Amino acid sequence: MADVENVYIEAEFAKDWEAAKAIHGDKTCKADLARTDAQRRADAQAQIYADAAANPNASVSFNFVHHIVCSLDVHLEMARRYQGAAPRPFNLDTFRCETIDGKQLDPTETFMDSLTSPFRRVIMDAKGVVIDVSERRFFTGIARTALQISHDECEWPGCHVPSSRCHGDHTLSKQNGGPTTQVNGSILCQRHNRHKERGYTVWRDPVTGDLHIKTPLGTQIC
Repeated sequence: MADVENVYIEAEFAKDWEAAKAIHGDKTCKADLARTDAQRRADAQAQIYADAAANPNASVSFNFVHHIVCSLDVHLEMARRYQGAAPRPFNLDTFRCETIDGKQLDPTETFMDSLTSPFRRVIMDAKGVVIDVSERRFFTGIARTALQISHDECEWPGCHVPSSRCHGDHTLSKQNGGPTTQVNGSILCQRHNRHKERGYTVWRDPVTGDLHIKTPLGTQIC
């Protein structure tokens, strides 16, 4: 595995060296290279994954789904520009163009992606909660995606685990009568989701939509 990685890293180094040599000629040195060693190593690993996914003889099949959150006003504005209209400024209060984990994306690339990829209309209420998406027992599929759109990371105070690595779960448990709706859903990482089984009380304010948590001793932490 180390040998394979080293070959890929050397290939990335060769790319940088050739690009720098085209500019600096025979005086090229490592300081002229566009990327650091760490950046080349990360790009080499990404290329290994890409090559594995493209291998027709892979031992497992790949079915990639990428979730992009784009607000309607952004999409409509990009559609205007695509048709040749003069650009208008985005409304920064409603602007959303990002991955499910909140990583900002280029609106132009996002719009072009929407022309060739399926997309889903999602309706959110005034508190930013996705409504009426699923009544299933578990938060999977589009129900889980809806929760991730509302929260790009774990909702536990001070926790920044990306939502793609979190659980979609019932704020009020199913066994206690909690419905499988977005209003009763929460995004929590594996560690904090288990806290609900250890005496922590979690509920969502019906007015503000904020999540509230009490410790087993009754202290409210948010």
